[in-house]
Amino acid sequence: MELLQFCRIILIFISWMGYCRILSKKTDINMLFAPAIVMSSQMLIMFFAGILNMMMAFTLLLFICGLLLFVFQARKEGLKAFFAPFCSAGFAFFIIAATAYYIASRKANVNSYDDFTHWALIVKQMLTDNRYPNFENIIMFQAYPPGSASFIYYFCTLSGGGEGIWIYAQGLLELAFILPIFVFCSRKYSLPCIAYCLLFANYIMCTLHLNQSLYVDILLALSGAAAMLFVWYYLRENVVRERERERDFVTFMRCSPACGLCSD
Repeated sequence: MELLQFCRIILIFISWMGYCRILSKKTDINMLFAPAIVMSSQMLIMFFAGILNMMMAFTLLLFICGLLLFVFQARKEGLKAFFAPFCSAGFAFFIIAATAYYIASRKANVNSYDDFTHWALIVKQMLTDNRYPNFENIIMFQAYPPGSASFIYYFCTLSGGGEGIWIYAQGLLELAFILPIFVFCSRKYSLPCIAYCLLFANYIMCTLHLNQSLYVDILLALSGAAAMLFVWYYLRENVVRERERERDFVTFMRCSPACGLCSD
């Protein structure tokens, strides 16, 4: 049973890789940002699917489209070129952390009070009824938009499993939001950066595993940090490009009179 579940999770990862590769290829976005963007986008799509009462259909659609994109892009580029952007310290960290967290959380159970009044209750209702809870269900905090719950529904519908897999699915989201910090890795500072990221992720994962909860406090903080890092990273790149253009323009203007004199 666990082997079948593990194989399903591998297929989910393959589907995500298809989306990540296409996103990076078509937009030139750094691959380290791609998992966070893909997972967040799927979460948003599943939210609207819940409003339309079509959660199961959109789950299968998103999953199959990702697999088709993987096959299409892998055949087009070749497996070596396809997997090359994933061969980095950041993705090595992501795979190791995801595997370790699966082993640690697969048999866990939620045990927090708020899980029994909202967080775990809404996930359970969604997985049971394949729709958002309505007035027939007793959910204490009805003003919260079910964003992370929609992602957990997507993942667990495909993978199967109980409360431990719910916790694991949310942990993958957090890992995806931690991953962009590896954009700071360079050959000179890669080891300190990797060590810092591993300690940071270990603290978060251990905290979640000890709490065994679907609280979104850490998730919200990490998503905001990843978004700010994305904005800062590309604003910095644009500033660097503008400075290069200005330097090239100044060099051209300085050389122009000299070129004119030489032509005379």
